[in-house]
Amino acid sequence: MLTLLGRAWASGGGSAHVQAAPIVTATPAKVALPGALSAIDPASCSLAVQADSLADGRREVVESFLEKHSCEISDLAHDFVLAAELNKIDYRLLPVLAVLESGCGRASRNYNLFGWANGRKPFASFQQSIHFVAQRLRIAPHYYGKTVAQKLKVYNRRIAYQRKVLRMMETMPAPGSDLLMAEDPADVGGLE
Repeated sequence: MLTLLGRAWASGGGSAHVQAAPIVTATPAKVALPGALSAIDPASCSLAVQADSLADGRREVVESFLEKHSCEISDLAHDFVLAAELNKIDYRLLPVLAVLESGCGRASRNYNLFGWANGRKPFASFQQSIHFVAQRLRIAPHYYGKTVAQKLKVYNRRIAYQRKVLRMMETMPAPGSDLLMAEDPADVGGLE
């Protein structure tokens, strides 16, 4: 069962149903939505998770993290959190990867923040790269169902890199942490 835009979408056997109206999908793993809606399109899905992703402090934490690393993309903090929320991945992973892989876009080609496909995958915008990579980290067969540490082993096999990502992620409060409810992002885990 997928809840999106306040509607329940049940899927099974390669189709999704909305109030008994079948929508044929290409594969059982994907849920097709009517019209131009997409389960990962930030324009159509932001309403579904916007309240949660803005109210719990993650956006402010990501924004502070990016500013701490002199990132000109700190205004995309909401996209990082939204992509993580939509794809059920740790909200701290994507900002850290963006810092390490492209210096927050400073060293990127074609808006590829994450060096995806060895930096050869072109994107139309940084937002598109954020949402694409988040989706791949959730549903691509070699990432599906894995923990962050297991995903990192596939993403980059270098142990030193994996440790660095995990250490940098630890500078931000873990999901569900009471620190996320701090009034001021400067009060959160040494992010000043």
